[in-house]
Amino acid sequence: MTQLNIAEAAKISGRNRTTIIRAMKTGRLSFTRNGAGERRIDTAELERVFPATVVRTAQSDTVHLSELLEAERSKTVGLERTIDDLRQRLDASEGERRQVQARLDALLPTPTPKLRGWRFWRR
Repeated sequence: MTQLNIAEAAKISGRNRTTIIRAMKTGRLSFTRNGAGERRIDTAELERVFPATVVRTAQSDTVHLSELLEAERSKTVGLERTIDDLRQRLDASEGERRQVQARLDALLPTPTPKLRGWRFWRR
């Protein structure tokens, strides 16, 4: 099973950190220590001591995350539509720009070659 630290266990169980520590001190909640000496709590043990809270929190988290996921998906669809619209507008404006450039090129005279300065002829 998954091993949690005190802060994670408090968050999942919906209890205060001091409540978790107090349950550990009284022996109601068993724990292990890792190599660094940190207390680790098994999720099954946390569920045994605080059963309703862990299940209710997990279910509410799942519902909340599902709602957030659906909201993000709808946002993504809207953004993809906006991107498609902007791409179409950009393509249309590029075509218009090329037409205007062609008209301007037709109106402007062709450039004449630049004459060299008088020093060139002096040789």
